[in-house]
Amino acid sequence: MIPRLLASEAVSPLRKRAIVLDAVAGAKGLRDWRQSQIWLVAILDSLRTNEGDNTYSLIEPLIHLADVYESDGQPKEAEKRLADAASLIDGKGHDSPSELDREMLLLAERYSARGSKDLALFWSLRAVAHRFAHLNDDEHRDMAPCWNALERALMQKGLAAESQMVAAAAAPDLSSDARIDARFNRLRMAAKSLDGIALQGSIAAVAAREVCPLMRHAIRLYEDSKAPAQRNWIGHVWIEYATLLKLTGDVEAAMEAYRTAIPYRDKLVGGKDYWIRGVIGGRLFEIARYAEAEPYFSDSIQILEANPGLDEEHQQRLIARRLQLAAVYAHLMRWEESRLLFEPNLAALEPIPAAYDAALRTYGQLLLHAYTELGLEAKAEAASDRCGGPHQALF
Repeated sequence: MIPRLLASEAVSPLRKRAIVLDAVAGAKGLRDWRQSQIWLVAILDSLRTNEGDNTYSLIEPLIHLADVYESDGQPKEAEKRLADAASLIDGKGHDSPSELDREMLLLAERYSARGSKDLALFWSLRAVAHRFAHLNDDEHRDMAPCWNALERALMQKGLAAESQMVAAAAAPDLSSDARIDARFNRLRMAAKSLDGIALQGSIAAVAAREVCPLMRHAIRLYEDSKAPAQRNWIGHVWIEYATLLKLTGDVEAAMEAYRTAIPYRDKLVGGKDYWIRGVIGGRLFEIARYAEAEPYFSDSIQILEANPGLDEEHQQRLIARRLQLAAVYAHLMRWEESRLLFEPNLAALEPIPAAYDAALRTYGQLLLHAYTELGLEAKAEAASDRCGGPHQALF
């Protein structure tokens, strides 16, 4: 019956899809997993025969078949079917791409049930991004399932704070400006959850690529907004966009986005912002572009030094920036400049053992190298004995 209906040209694609989904529900409802497998495999064979191997209609039956295999104690077969479904989502020829977030959520749910926390987070993030991308197709489509899945995935990863942020951002807001702000604050939270989470390599890059266009759209909306409170966030959005670009591997675009944030941050703080310059210096340092990092660290230090009466927190930041600049000098083989910055700033951390030990672990070898290059044998010997060991003063 089902193969004949699927082969019929008189049956519309939507009707065929309904037939498939009803049959899937019936097969799973039997709780006879072997019989369910037979039904689902038959359905998939019929779809492949009539619509080809790269059809949107195959995705949900594949996910249900994975669920059946999992229930039948065949996890490897389940994993294969989930991988097949994922590859179809990323493939071409989907007849209804605006609905793919539903399949993405199904994948997130299945991976969550299997304990695959990274993949559950990955697919819930992609569902958020995909549904946002198609809001213009149907402004009333409910975002709640996507945000709920993302909240659960973050909780499963042990990121309760991030999960609570997403939950709070999902609250409805009726005013026009606030609605724009809420929509893109949610998006920003989803984007930020990619950074610093164990979504490694290509997984993070794929999700970041999908969120990037929406972040560009968010920037345009913030720039066009008449509300001062929203315009104040433009610099932050550029920084978050830069972080996403960095995850995609587009380093040059990321650095340009970071630099674009500078005037917005300066305007927000009412002068030169030490923080954004330090961030850019740090990003350049990470990719070994030391000569480019130097002026950003130097500017950040000068801004902090121009503000007398800094509290303890800002003093620590000033020391951190000086140590970063000292490391830059070391990598540029400017050994004396490096030593002159390292010594007093490491000594300033002496009363704080944890900070001092961490600084020695990070910078000790660079300081040792500077001593060696400068022919300071006694200091080099002392540094060699103590760097990386228990808390002991070098000076």
